[in-house]
Amino acid sequence: MITKRQIWLTYFIGLMVLILSMFYFSFWKTNSFKMGDAWGYYAYLPATFIHQDLENLDSSHVIRSKYAGLAILDKKDPFYYREALIGPKGKPVIKYTYGIALLESPFFFMGHIFAKITHTKQDGYSMPYIIALHVGNFLYILTGLLLLYASLLQWFTKKQSLVTVLLIALVTNLLYFSLFNTGMVHGYLFFLYALLIFSTIQFYAKPNFKKASVLAILCSLIVVIRPTEILCLFIPFLYGCGTLPEVKIRFTFWLKKFKWVLAGAVIAIVIAFPQFLYWKYQTGFWLYDSYPIEHFNFLRPEILNGIFSFKNGWLIYTPIMLMALVGLFFIKKKVPQLAYSIVIIFVLHVYIIYCWWSWQYVNGYGSRPMIQIYPLLSFALATVIAMVSKQKWFIQLPFVLFILICTVLNWVHLLQMEAGTLLTEDGTYNLYKASLGKFTSTRKMMYAYDNNLPYADTVGKEKLKTIDFTSFEEKDAAFADSVKVYAGKKSQHLTTQEFGITFSINGTEKVIEKGMYLQFKLWMWLPENHGLYENVLMVITKEAYGKTELWNSIRVENKNPDTGGYSFWWGKQQTWVPVDFTMKIEDDVSPNTIFKCFVWNPRQKEIFIDDASAVLWRDRN
Repeated sequence: MITKRQIWLTYFIGLMVLILSMFYFSFWKTNSFKMGDAWGYYAYLPATFIHQDLENLDSSHVIRSKYAGLAILDKKDPFYYREALIGPKGKPVIKYTYGIALLESPFFFMGHIFAKITHTKQDGYSMPYIIALHVGNFLYILTGLLLLYASLLQWFTKKQSLVTVLLIALVTNLLYFSLFNTGMVHGYLFFLYALLIFSTIQFYAKPNFKKASVLAILCSLIVVIRPTEILCLFIPFLYGCGTLPEVKIRFTFWLKKFKWVLAGAVIAIVIAFPQFLYWKYQTGFWLYDSYPIEHFNFLRPEILNGIFSFKNGWLIYTPIMLMALVGLFFIKKKVPQLAYSIVIIFVLHVYIIYCWWSWQYVNGYGSRPMIQIYPLLSFALATVIAMVSKQKWFIQLPFVLFILICTVLNWVHLLQMEAGTLLTEDGTYNLYKASLGKFTSTRKMMYAYDNNLPYADTVGKEKLKTIDFTSFEEKDAAFADSVKVYAGKKSQHLTTQEFGITFSINGTEKVIEKGMYLQFKLWMWLPENHGLYENVLMVITKEAYGKTELWNSIRVENKNPDTGGYSFWWGKQQTWVPVDFTMKIEDDVSPNTIFKCFVWNPRQKEIFIDDASAVLWRDRN
């Protein structure tokens, strides 16, 4: 049992940690509640209580865009509101349900009062609101950890329970969503799941209508927030069931408590009704798919990628949960009351979340939808900890070392996320290898991000010869003029053209052999960054017998560091930037092998290209 003194001490220490982190980290200030999913969950509050524009979001969208530094799109653009798409009645429909806004509301109103006291703008997005919501998210997670600890004590010792909770709090990606990306859904769901487990244990200890109503409220909130979380119903329904006859007994129990079930259904309708009403008013339908262009693919789940890929793979960025996976095989003996619900929910949850079209779940660190079931998986984790604690020291030692490695790795990742040197949502093995432990971005990282190949430079190599070169000084040079040049009197000037300079090199004619290095290099000048998914690219291909064997692209925008250093997405423009790609010839070159290099300008905007070359290198003997 947890004493009041322990609870207050936990909150005090937790808040001290939060305050210190707010001074040390800055990411939470710019990434919370103003854009992406976080804004979609939160938008209901300022739109309803401040701007009174929930119907059209006009003021809300413009104000948050200014705070977030987002460009205001043409209003005819279907993505004008970004996280709210235009519905069948021509009104914007927020993609996300109102459940998180409901949980955020106490802290929203605190922020509103604080903004008035400090004479700060009461617009829903100024710093008092951000601080209040940030603190609120943290308190929900901290409360969830306390509830989890109390639940674990039913089966494990205080030491085992404490170690488990600390591992969940400090060695998983929950930490990132506690201190950084605090507007997302996962911390709130973590709290609700922890409370649901705790309340289920309390209910079956002494069943009554009041406790049954609490279960109905919690399950309804969880499902309203994310309908796919309907799996949470297995927790109260299967608790204490370890065999099929016990499931039948439980079903009979709830049949006898029909009035409780009916009351639970009424509670669910009441909690869901505001969402139904919003959809009806905005779209004309009581039920509406607010994700019309996003979908599940239940026939092609990406389970292996979701767990092991460097694109936010669960165990790649949260390896400590390997212990929880092991614990699932032994949990029935240690926690029989919860074993079946934990295993069933885990299997179905993993299948469902990785059937989503964006299985890597961008805008986060690691596989974020796994976080909400950490309260369940913590029992499997505690099972392993309990088993290991009974072993001799030489068996415990590898587990301790593994925990220490996972702890250091998680905190290094966290610091890298703050520094902007770790990109998990679009990660690759070579990018992870190039950036691990680095707190300053390098050109090498940019190349690894571009094409998932290790950066091959020419340092220490011997130059054999230049096999092609153009400075665009020739009379017949395509799109050449003298508006802006790197060297000489002319450069290639693309205005509305999609493709620029093209090299086409026959491997055998140029005596390119296995083991050599072929380097393409050019200088480019861009007036502006062309957009996150519309980068200007230098493309390199290798073709043989009419088939493309290799296709690699190099972003141009991110090759010149801005004042803050290199960025994965863009850099300093309006200056000449060298862009190069060096490829090692790994196979024998056939007479039909053609190497090509060209510039792809997808937005067909103004760019300049100069001094393009193809050079052959080899290792020094």
